[in-house]
Amino acid sequence: MSSFTAEIEFEVFCGTCGAGLCGQSSGGNTPGRGQPYVEVEVCETCLEAARQEFLDDLEDQILALQDQIPTLETD
Repeated sequence: MSSFTAEIEFEVFCGTCGAGLCGQSSGGNTPGRGQPYVEVEVCETCLEAARQEFLDDLEDQILALQDQIPTLETD
């Protein structure tokens, strides 16, 4: 069977926010079979947005619980 090697250049973008992930991706060949692969790290922009959303939700929950404290103290 004949085979050949070709170099392919491409850019990587987050499918959620569109941020460029070229600095957060790498490629190589698998150790066993030597097959090409691409590894992409988590999008830092989306990760930070999710972290902030979580913190905002947590803050809302804390405020709701603090609002309930006076009613609990009078019972």
